[in-house]
Amino acid sequence: MLARQCSLSETHFRRLFVEYMGMAPAEYLTLVRIQNSCEMIKKSRYSMEEVAQRVGYPTVSTFNRNFRRIVGTSPYQYKKNRENYEGKLMNFKVSAKKGW
Repeated sequence: MLARQCSLSETHFRRLFVEYMGMAPAEYLTLVRIQNSCEMIKKSRYSMEEVAQRVGYPTVSTFNRNFRRIVGTSPYQYKKNRENYEGKLMNFKVSAKKGW
């Protein structure tokens, strides 16, 4: 969908995206979703199911798997002890480049 909106082929769009952002579009989306979920976990009382849905995951198992891969722990453990894991997200640089 993004490639179409930019009038590019998917392959060319992906190549340009990786060149500018340092990661594939799907990886970037996952990272943004997990960062947003961390903020929600810190600032709200939503259940993990609600957090998963609000950041765009149709199933909690997919959310849990991606969260654990990026943060290094489950969302439930993060909620209990987030100070131990917050530095993990700082290793990733998510930025918005002009035009993206």
